[in-house]
This record gives sequence, structure tokens and C-alpha cells, in this order.
Amino acid sequence: MESSRPSPQEAAQALAAADAAPGQLVRDLVVPAGLHTSLAAAVAVQIATGSLGIARQDAAGLALLAAGLLLFAATAVLQLRRFRRANGVRLADLAGQVVLGSATLASLGYAAGLAGATWAAFAGAWWVVPLAAAAGGLAYGESGRRWVRRYRQQPVQRGRTLDVALLVVAAVAGLVLLVVAR
Repeated sequence: MESSRPSPQEAAQALAAADAAPGQLVRDLVVPAGLHTSLAAAVAVQIATGSLGIARQDAAGLALLAAGLLLFAATAVLQLRRFRRANGVRLADLAGQVVLGSATLASLGYAAGLAGATWAAFAGAWWVVPLAAAAGGLAYGESGRRWVRRYRQQPVQRGRTLDVALLVVAAVAGLVLLVVAR
């Protein structure tokens, strides 16, 4: 059985098509409607329930904290599935940078929102909790929008996703231990 080898022109065309494929994928990338808005809302709810749960320091508070985490997890899974269905591919950095919030703006917005909401909950300034949570959620959503815009301009893998995700898991575990130990 003979194997047919491509001509130099055919090989050059195949290589050019392979080089162009990632750019075409990025141009055709579909961001499902409401992805950033739903993540921002889920993060705001998670910040609010987390801060109130931490401030309560009882079983009901822990349940509140867990409910917020479950809502965020469900939203994240749903949005990642919607993205996969719309595009037929997975982008690891989308999961890490946009959904899990490892981008700088998302991380800082989340931390500031949680700190502000937790301080307000401990201080009894209950009206500040939703404001701080909403600010954290808005920063999270805006961070995702910016990441998609930058990714479309230059699709580069950053490779920090797993490290930051592990840090987030460790931070959440630490918060839960603080609440339980109190």
C-alpha cells in the first residue's frame, strides 16, 4: 500500500490553515448571553451570604455561607456548560480567569467586597452588606468582560489557573474553619 505524500504546496496550505485555526476560533467565540451578569450576581450573593454567615458564627450562619457557595458553584457549572455547548470547546483560562475569578480585578474586587461586607456585618451596619457585596460582584463581572476582550485580541494561555483555584479553595476552607472554631 502506497502512502501519498502531499506536495510542498499542499503541505504549506495545510500548515497555513493550522496556523489560522486558533485565530478563527477566537473570532468565532460565542459568549453566552448573561454569562458575566449571572456570575456577578452569584458572586454578590455569595459575598453577602458569606459575610453574614461569618458574622453570625453559628450553625445557621455556616448554612448561610454554604448556601451562597452552592449557588455560586451551580452558576459556574451552568455557565461553563453553556459556553461549551455554544462553542464546542473548553477554554481553561475562561474557567479560571472569568468563572473562578483568578484575574486580578476579580480577585481584588471579591476580596474588597467580602472584607467590606464582613466588616459591616460585624459592625451591625446591615445596609452596607448588600452594597459591598454588589460592588464585589460588579468588579467580578467587569473583570470577566475585560478578560474576554483581551483574549479576543491576543489568545494567550497564562497557566496560573490551577494555582489560583487551589488558593481560593484554601481560603474558603480557612474561612469555614474560622467560623466552626469560634
